[in-house]
Amino acid sequence: MRLLKTLIGSLLTVLIVLTIVFFMVRLAPGGPFDTERAISQEQREILQKTYGLDRPLVEQYARFIGKIFRGDWGVSMALEGQSVGEILSRAFPVSLMLGVSALAIAVGFGIPLGFFWAANPVPKTRPVPSHALYLFTMLPSFVLAPIAQQIVLLCGGVAYGYEGIKSLFWPSLVLGLYYLPFVARLTQVGFQEESRALYFRVAQAKGLSRVAALWRHGYKAALGPVLAYLGPTAAGLITGAFVVETVWGLPGLGRFFVNAVFNRDDTLLLGLVAFYTVILVFFNAAIEIILARWNPAMRKIEGK
Repeated sequence: MRLLKTLIGSLLTVLIVLTIVFFMVRLAPGGPFDTERAISQEQREILQKTYGLDRPLVEQYARFIGKIFRGDWGVSMALEGQSVGEILSRAFPVSLMLGVSALAIAVGFGIPLGFFWAANPVPKTRPVPSHALYLFTMLPSFVLAPIAQQIVLLCGGVAYGYEGIKSLFWPSLVLGLYYLPFVARLTQVGFQEESRALYFRVAQAKGLSRVAALWRHGYKAALGPVLAYLGPTAAGLITGAFVVETVWGLPGLGRFFVNAVFNRDDTLLLGLVAFYTVILVFFNAAIEIILARWNPAMRKIEGK
C-alpha cells in the first residue's frame, strides 16, 4: 500500500510540474524562431507547423504529455536533426559520473568527519575544527569553480573540455566540497542526539567505548536525516550542475539546459525539465522507501 501511494504521488507530482513548466514556456513572450531573422514568414510558418506550434495550446499540451509518457522526448529546435532522447543519452552519462563522484566526496568524507566530531565532543581534540568546513558553504559553485579552474591552469593542467573521467576530478571536488559540511553537520547532530539516549549510557556501562557504543547502537537513527537530505541532493547533482558544467566545458545535462534557455529551444527545454522531474521524484520516492526500511522505529511511529 505504501509503495502504491508513493507511486501515485510521484506520477501526480511529475504531471503537475510538467503542466506548470509547459504553460510557462509556451506563454512566455516571443517564440523559438524569433531570433532567426534570415528566414521568411513562410519559412517560419513551415517550422511552426513542423513542431506543432500552429495548433491550439490545449492540443499542444495534450500531445506533449502523451509523448512524454510514451518516452518520446521530441526533436530539438536549435540542434538540427538531433532528438532530445539522443542528447539525453549522450549528456546524462557525463552528469551521472560527475554527480556520483561529487556525492562520493560529500558522503565519503562528511559522514566520517561528522561521526568523529560527535565521538570527540571536546573541540580541542579535533584536528579539523567543525567550523572550518563551513567556509565551503559560503563559496557557491560560481565562485569556487573559477578559483579551482585557475589553480588547475597554474599547475599546467587542462581546465576546460571533456577528456574522459579524468576531467571530472576538479569539478566533482568543487561540487562535493559544497555539500560536505551539510552531510558532516547532519551526521554530527544525529550522533550527538543518540549519545543522550538511555541505551547509549547502558551500552557504556557494559564496557563499550563511546565510539563503539555510538556506532553500533546509534547509526540507524543518526544517519536517517542524512539519508533524507541525500535524496534531493543526489538528484540535483546527478541531473547536472549548471554552473560547474558550463565553466568547465563539460557536455552534461546542465550545459544543454543553459543553452536551451538562451536559444529558446522549447522542445529540448521541456524534455530536460521532464527528465529532471522524473529523476528528482524517483530519488525522493526511493529515499522515502529506504528510510521506512532503514529504521524500524520510524515504521512504528507511522503505524506501518
